[in-house]
Amino acid sequence: MIAARLGGGMFTVMIVVVLVASVLTGLAAGRWRRRRLAAGDERIGVKDLVTPGLTLTTLVLAFMLVQASASFDAARDDAAAEADAVQNLYQTAGYAPPPQRQAIQAAMVCYGRAVQGHEWIIDDGSQSSEPSHWAGRAQTQFATLAESGHAAFRPLVSADQARANERRGRVGESVVKTPLGVYIAVLVALAVTLIGYGVLLPGGGRAVHLAALSAVTGVFALMLLLIYDMELPFTGMITVEPTAIETASRQLGEQYAASYPGARLPCDQTGRPS
Repeated sequence: MIAARLGGGMFTVMIVVVLVASVLTGLAAGRWRRRRLAAGDERIGVKDLVTPGLTLTTLVLAFMLVQASASFDAARDDAAAEADAVQNLYQTAGYAPPPQRQAIQAAMVCYGRAVQGHEWIIDDGSQSSEPSHWAGRAQTQFATLAESGHAAFRPLVSADQARANERRGRVGESVVKTPLGVYIAVLVALAVTLIGYGVLLPGGGRAVHLAALSAVTGVFALMLLLIYDMELPFTGMITVEPTAIETASRQLGEQYAASYPGARLPCDQTGRPS
């Protein structure tokens, strides 16, 4: 969550600045070093010194990438499961008496719209008041059913609990899980490795070595940015689209219009009370 406070743009700038500064520092130090060395002096093998750092950093990045990918998949699954739960709750409400049935079904249509309109683009793990409003409207009807001892009460409560669980899962996956300290540690390890690479570049054939150094820098920068982006599944460049909840709310809205001709939903297209 702390890392999310940096903001995607600031995090990108930080990575680029640190890695480019590391490369330039290494190249400058390498030029100074070569000037101090007499021709024919020993050259330390770049591969022998750089490979351990690159290997360790690569392993850490691979682990982070797997974790970020799992978090992204979980966010997508939770979003789809929440849409299914909303549809299930709408259908389960069909067993309730007419007044409660219509109220609950209207609340679920508006809930789906509110999720898409007010609780999708998030990165702080907080729930929006609009979906909570419609969930509360539905739960108010549950109390009426409980008082009358209606058989639909328990199935509705169970269906609503499933909806609430999936919502918590979706919202919970909106925040960055990897601590900021881990990102900083990986960035420092990369910086040190790149500085060492730049220092140890030989005097001859520099174009090839500079190209290799630039490629390594670019690959690791892209990996870090990709990992961070995937940990923000609703606000990053690679996002989970609200396709499932959009489809569910549209289909339920059509069913509601067919079941209650002439009845208006108590919300607008974004899920705000009207």
